[in-house]
Amino acid sequence: MQPSLRLSLRLLLLLWLVAFTERLLFAAHYPQLTAPLSYGELAQALLAGWRFDLSLAAELTLLAYLVALPLAWLTRRPFTTTLRLSAYPILTAALLLQGADLIYYGEAGRHLGYELREGANSGGALLMDLVTTYGHELAVQLLLLVGALALLHLLLRPPADPPRRFGAELALLPVLILGVILVRGGLQSIPLEPLHAQSLGGPNRAALALNGGYNALHALASGKQAKPLLPLTRPTPEALAQLAPLYRPTIATEVPTPAPRHVVVLLLESWSARYMSAYGYEQETTPRFAQWMSQGLSVEAMLAGGHRTTEGMFATFCSEQNPLGATVAQTQLQEFRYNCLPRLATQAGYRTLFVQGTHENTSGTGDFARLLGFEESWGLDTLPQHRLPLHSWGLHDPDIYDYVLQRLRSADQPLFIGVNTNSTHSSELPPDEVPAFPGDDRLHRYLSTLKFADAAFGHFLDQLAADPQLSDTLVVALADHAGLAPERPVERYLIPFALHAPGLPPRHLNSVASQRDVAPTLAALLGLPRPPSFTGHSLLGGGPSAADYYHSGRLGWVENGVAVEFPLRGAGATECLDPHQAFAPIPCGPNAEAARQRAKVFTQLSQWLLFSGHTEQFDPLINTQLQSANPL
Repeated sequence: MQPSLRLSLRLLLLLWLVAFTERLLFAAHYPQLTAPLSYGELAQALLAGWRFDLSLAAELTLLAYLVALPLAWLTRRPFTTTLRLSAYPILTAALLLQGADLIYYGEAGRHLGYELREGANSGGALLMDLVTTYGHELAVQLLLLVGALALLHLLLRPPADPPRRFGAELALLPVLILGVILVRGGLQSIPLEPLHAQSLGGPNRAALALNGGYNALHALASGKQAKPLLPLTRPTPEALAQLAPLYRPTIATEVPTPAPRHVVVLLLESWSARYMSAYGYEQETTPRFAQWMSQGLSVEAMLAGGHRTTEGMFATFCSEQNPLGATVAQTQLQEFRYNCLPRLATQAGYRTLFVQGTHENTSGTGDFARLLGFEESWGLDTLPQHRLPLHSWGLHDPDIYDYVLQRLRSADQPLFIGVNTNSTHSSELPPDEVPAFPGDDRLHRYLSTLKFADAAFGHFLDQLAADPQLSDTLVVALADHAGLAPERPVERYLIPFALHAPGLPPRHLNSVASQRDVAPTLAALLGLPRPPSFTGHSLLGGGPSAADYYHSGRLGWVENGVAVEFPLRGAGATECLDPHQAFAPIPCGPNAEAARQRAKVFTQLSQWLLFSGHTEQFDPLINTQLQSANPL
């Protein structure tokens, strides 16, 4: 066998071994994924991922070969030498990529994908967060890297016999053929893609089978394109008729007058209801939020529309379902115009601004805020000087709140302010702050940071109440997404919500709301027209409503006390949960199948309209079915 071909196969096998080892580390790092599985199911999931591991190894081997060949021509060194040189950084990159996925999964509950493109924007913050928060994981990855590089040094040692003339060029064709076959997942008509992991059934097995490095490279190769996970077809009239009852007109609670002068929408970074004492957590983590929640409009639970800030912004301000498992920001979908709440507020005479503690365009957030209709966007680069030392991601919450208060006090017209807080973006407290929950593990660091952020939130509310010019400010607080991903899929989407408006009496709704309900509620309170693209329900009404989430190939749907979770595509059982008992599993009742069908129709309709750029057709399509069911 040609030495160049032999060494390429050795590199391929080494990269395959590294990929499989990383998945074993991933499984060991997340016992919440492996614990519900039998030994047979666990072995099946780990072994079934061999195609993803091999596809990743083949991609990287091809890259190493195609780099080494021109390098050999330019330097006039043997190809076996340049292949070894190109393999070192590629193996290092493979390990870093999969190590980053291992850490990212704990934060987001999904494998690393399109976010990899944000390394250039957020590299410094990510590196600081890695060192300060994930020291143990970093040490394991460095040990693995040293061992893998040593093994590479042995396996790719140049052969003793002199290389044949044009040997590398002659081996290029079989390397390309083999590489393409492996990248495609074998001799099959349909190329391998991340969604194929869902064929195992259940999100846990899919997560264990899918290689995070492969998933990230697949997202990079796809470019800045959001990919639909469902066929983009219009639901039939019969299907839409199932959905129409959820959107029958209801009589809303009387809206208080006059309208508030200012509006502040707080997106509390990474606040997870699962760890808040306001929602029953055993430790007193958020006493100020609990107190404030009891004095305003609140719900039993709220479901987030995604895992990232831009996903939370789209669901909250636009009342839209996100592309499943992805974001509109920085994809082709941001080219469409969306009639979101900030744009409505601007048209009504509010000055609109978005404030965040990170760099303005971390993950494209600042530009995305402008796309949604905010006139101004402020971030770490443009905000005034801060009192507290910066943490890995930027400003602490007290400094963000200080700027918001400054703008409110100096305003000469009504303000509509969106705020993304930042202390809970990492688990770093200010140097002089004593942790409320001592302990060096991730949970205790998160709880201490959450308690600190809750105190800053309470102080901000106190300052608003103490200022006669600001005491009538409408304030709504919810999380952009949940943090410190809990074990069960539904808990990854449970976020806090409470709203205070002048003249609106305290009211607790014994129901599960969606982030998509926030914009319709605020539009009703502010007397703004409801755009036909809004898919949520005003929480001021008493009619039917629904909340949804998408997690690793499964769709969750909560409707009038019924919660179902089922695979969006392919086979798999429907699971039923009780939203009034902390989403505990229960037997599926007679209404479960109807709820499942409505969830599928809603998602089909929302995704079709989103990807076609016609979200404004949502209401007309639903109203057509209502009129058909109720002819004049």
